[in-house]
Amino acid sequence: MYMAGYDDEHEFDAAAPDLVTVDGPGKLIRCPYLAIGSEDDELTALEPTFTLLDDISAPKELMPLQGERHTLDKNLASKSINELTYIADWLADCLAGRTPDSVLTLVGQDGRIRRTPWSDRPPYHRGLPEVVLGE
Repeated sequence: MYMAGYDDEHEFDAAAPDLVTVDGPGKLIRCPYLAIGSEDDELTALEPTFTLLDDISAPKELMPLQGERHTLDKNLASKSINELTYIADWLADCLAGRTPDSVLTLVGQDGRIRRTPWSDRPPYHRGLPEVVLGE
């Protein structure tokens, strides 16, 4: 509510459906796109991110961190990867002309990192069960 510029909860609730939508903007994105998010983020859910990325035709990567909150509490999932280094390397590759693959990169609470081609990814279900994570 605060980040949207509202002090009154009733005004925010009335305006919220029109503030942000993920329907449409993805079709306008033409450059490689990287999103890193926390599965248990208390400020935003992962489901709209999947919706946005499904609309992007450019190379894309989503990296959800299982069991993490918005602040990345450095549970095992976020300890297994340095997000800032990953972002810098990903961006450096893009700028050097190395086009990234479109992938879903799952970082599990067990510290394992699993990459699945975006086109082969199963539907997202909260909890990133082993059937999604694979071996």
